[in-house]
Amino acid sequence: MTPQEKLVIDYIQQRGSITSREASAELGIDRLASRISDLRKGGVNIVKEWEYGRNRRGKKCHWARYRMGART
Repeated sequence: MTPQEKLVIDYIQQRGSITSREASAELGIDRLASRISDLRKGGVNIVKEWEYGRNRRGKKCHWARYRMGART
């Protein structure tokens, strides 16, 4: 597991979920989806949920929030 992957796992375990914005601002990770993909390839069960809202200009937008999945 890479240092960035460990940061992502620790963040999710401590806070329950993570978004790309949180990963960038708080962890310095700019390619969260790539780190999630790497973790999944390593056997970590992470699920993606879509959230919807508006950006600062008022336009509709969506983003992914990642959480740990149920253990099987």
